[in-house]
Amino acid sequence: MEPAAQPAGHPKLTPVTPADKDPRNRVSPGHEGGRPAPRTALHFGQTRGLNFQ
Repeated sequence: MEPAAQPAGHPKLTPVTPADKDPRNRVSPGHEGGRPAPRTALHFGQTRGLNFQ
């Protein structure tokens, strides 16, 4: 029951690696208010385009 309580990616989430910081691999929680993005390209495009322009 203990392994089930912890997600399989727990060891990977503990150390902050460049891959984790790279939004192309996964959407970092809380980055965009915690809402899931279908594609990082659209995710970043909307963020930089709408917010920064």
